[in-house]
Amino acid sequence: MSGMESQNNNLLLDLLENNNVLDESIPLLTVNLYLTLLSLNNNNYKEDIELSIINTLDDYLRKVNNLKVKIQLKRKDKEINDLLNKIIEIYEENKYIIEKYNPTNINIIDILNSKDTSKLTNLIDTQTKEKMLRMHNKEYYDNLRNKIINNLPLTSYQIDNNTINIDIPNETISISLPDFYKMFDYLLNIDSYNQPLITTKANRLHTILIANIIKSLITINNKEIDIDVIISLILNSLLSYNIDFYNDIDLHNFNIDNIKITDLYREADNKNISNPELSPSWRKVTISNEFMYHKIKNILEKGTYYFEDNKFILENIDNNTSDFKTSITKDNMKIFLKDNLNYLTKTNTYTK
Repeated sequence: MSGMESQNNNLLLDLLENNNVLDESIPLLTVNLYLTLLSLNNNNYKEDIELSIINTLDDYLRKVNNLKVKIQLKRKDKEINDLLNKIIEIYEENKYIIEKYNPTNINIIDILNSKDTSKLTNLIDTQTKEKMLRMHNKEYYDNLRNKIINNLPLTSYQIDNNTINIDIPNETISISLPDFYKMFDYLLNIDSYNQPLITTKANRLHTILIANIIKSLITINNKEIDIDVIISLILNSLLSYNIDFYNDIDLHNFNIDNIKITDLYREADNKNISNPELSPSWRKVTISNEFMYHKIKNILEKGTYYFEDNKFILENIDNNTSDFKTSITKDNMKIFLKDNLNYLTKTNTYTK
């Protein structure tokens, strides 16, 4: 096990057992959260989302500039305050977008409320420069983003001195962590995600999980990670290890809530039922670990999973139909993940 793999393994175990995040683990945790969102996004970058973001920023900056002009012209207090309140409303509704273009983390609300024209000018200049820089680097970001997305799940990367080095075939990509975050910050916009499930309820729960992961990223310095997010993080991390160890793991706590009848018969046939003329009984057919393992792995790769009450639910969608669904309690899932992380470490299988 490499140093980074060991560090990642320790981080995940510590999160699972103690929900504990050390300061030095925050960069690694941040990358893990982005990679988990990429999986749930199904690696689907939407150009129109970025255009919408630019339009929102432009509208906000125009209004801030109008505010500055009204203050310089000494317009009536009501006219100035009405515009100020409108700008604050836009900021609150689009905080994620506007803060993307705040590289120095200045307090935007304080500056707006100050009505200080020099501070407003500095705010406009700072955010406009950041916008222009991003536009100038767009081709660079797009190229790197595509290379990373086309090689997911990432099988080898290292974080060193605020830089992430990603190994892909015939190349190592080196990029600063701030640039990595910029490149994938569209993932912090809930509109970047499709609704891949069948029912409204399942899609709502899927969206809630995504929102919880986004919240964990935005508030990462608070070091408060929800158990649903931790489970998703660990599962996504395990996906990057191209290993099949279904004979060595215990899947009996996964309940089968839905299965195709053809899969059921196939599993029954695999058990060499003594009288093939008899239809297999639900109660008598034991679903193999191999079948369950590959079904679960495929669903995780698609990102079609969610939480409901105390259950973790994985659902396979094929041709707009739910053809397989399995669930497990969160408590049993925690045990399952802990056992597998320890197994991979102990057997040194945790090697990419």
